[in-house]
Amino acid sequence: MLLRLLEYDVTVRYKPGRMMLASDALLRLPADRGVPVPMNMEVRVDLLHFSPERLEELRRATASDEVLSLVRRIIVDGWPDRRCQLNPQIRDYWSVRDSLVIDDGVILKGNAAVIPKLLRAWYIDKLHDGHQGRVKMELRAKDAVYWPGMRNDIESKVNACQPCQFTRPANDCMELTPDHQHPVPQGPWQDVSTDLFYYNSHNYILVVDHYSSYVFVYKLTGTTSRDVIEILMQLFAEHGSPTTLYSDNGPQFDSREFANFAARFEFRHTTSSPLHPQSNGIAERQVRIVKDLLKRSNGNDAFYRGLRSLRSTPLDAHLPSPAEMLLGRRVDTLPRRACGGQPNHREQLERRREQQRLNFNARFQRHTPVRAFDVGDPVLVRNARANEWQPATVIDKHHTPASYIVQPKPAREVNPPETSDGEMATEDRMHTPPAWRREAMPLRRTAQMIRPDPVRTRSGRISRPPERLQY
Repeated sequence: MLLRLLEYDVTVRYKPGRMMLASDALLRLPADRGVPVPMNMEVRVDLLHFSPERLEELRRATASDEVLSLVRRIIVDGWPDRRCQLNPQIRDYWSVRDSLVIDDGVILKGNAAVIPKLLRAWYIDKLHDGHQGRVKMELRAKDAVYWPGMRNDIESKVNACQPCQFTRPANDCMELTPDHQHPVPQGPWQDVSTDLFYYNSHNYILVVDHYSSYVFVYKLTGTTSRDVIEILMQLFAEHGSPTTLYSDNGPQFDSREFANFAARFEFRHTTSSPLHPQSNGIAERQVRIVKDLLKRSNGNDAFYRGLRSLRSTPLDAHLPSPAEMLLGRRVDTLPRRACGGQPNHREQLERRREQQRLNFNARFQRHTPVRAFDVGDPVLVRNARANEWQPATVIDKHHTPASYIVQPKPAREVNPPETSDGEMATEDRMHTPPAWRREAMPLRRTAQMIRPDPVRTRSGRISRPPERLQY
C-alpha cells in the first residue's frame, strides 16, 4: 500500500475522533464477550426412549449376556483390522461394527437397541402383535430393535403362528389394472372409503383414508341409515368432512336421508358399481385385514392393540406409518430411541397459552374490574334455590381466590312480606339461615333497595344500563 501511495503528494492531518462520525461509531460498538466455543466439542444427548423398567431390564440382560459383553469390550477397545481376528462368537456383528455404540449400558445400532438373547423371544412376540406378516414385522423392528439373524427369527415366528396359518387366504390375488384404481389424493383425508361388514353376531362399519390407509372401525347397534350417519358425524366432527366418500350401493348409503347428510356436511358421495365390490377395493381390502385381526384376537384388548399396531406400522420402506401420514406424529408401540429430528412444540404451546392468559386478563380487567371486599361489608348473594338475590354480610375471607364467607341477614331485618289479609308476617314465620360460602356482590347503598325486573333483549341478553344512569 505504501508503494502505491508514493505517486501521490499526501499531507497527513490530524482529525479528532468526534469529527469522524462513521469510524467513531464503529469503534464504539460493544465487543462480543461471549464464551468462546471450541472447534471440536463432544456433545452427548440421551435419546433412549425406553420406560425405566424396560430400560433397566435391558441393561441387566445386556450385562449378563456373554456375547454382548464381548461386543461391549471390543467397542471400547477398538475393532481389529480383519474379521478373522475376532472371537467367533461376535463375528456376526462385523458387518455393522461402524454403527454400534454404547449408551447408558445399552448397545445401539443406529437408533435400534441390540437385544440380548434372553429377551429376543419377548420382542418377537411384541413385533407380532396384530398377527402381521414378515414384511410388516421387519418394518416395525427397523428403528426399534436389532440382533443378528432377526429376519430368520421373524419368518420362523410367522410360520409357527397357528392363527396366521389358519386364516391365510385360499385364493390368489387377481390382477388390477390402473384404470380401475382410484387416483392418489393430494393430501390426507380428502378421499375416504367406507363399508359395513358382519362378524361374530356383530355389525361393524369401517372407514379408511385413501392417502394414509388409516383405518377406523366402529361397532354398530343397527344397520339403518341413521346408525351409519351417527358414526360418520362423530368421525367428521373430529377430522373434518372429506372431499369424496366412496361406498357400495347398500340401502344405508342409497337413501334420501344419507343424501341429505352428504349435502349438509358438504362432501361428494360416490357409490361403486353394482355387484362389483372390487371398485371399492380399498375398503374391501381393509375389511379383510380387520376381519383377520378379529379372528386372531381373543377379546377387545387384543383387537385394539392389534389395531394400534396396524396404524403405527410403516406402509413400506419409504413411507411412514398411517398414523404419521394422517396425524402427523408417531404412535409408539415399541420401546425405541427417540428421533431427534421430530419437532417439539411444547415450549411454543406453553408460550401461546401464557399469551392467551395475558390477553384474557387484559380484556377482563378492562371491562370487568375485580372487586375486593372487607369483613363487615354488606353484599348481595345469589340464592340458587329461590333464584333471587339476598342481603348478607361478609364475615371472613376464603382461601380460594375471589371467595368469601358470608352471613345472610335474618329475615326480620328485611322488609317482611304481607299476608293475604294485608297484615305483616309474624316473627315465627321467619327463620335465620346459617352462614354459607358464596361468591358475593356489593350491596349498593341507595335509598331504594327494590329494583324492577331486568330488561331482556330479543336474544335473551340482560340489558344493563351504565352506572351513571342508575339512581
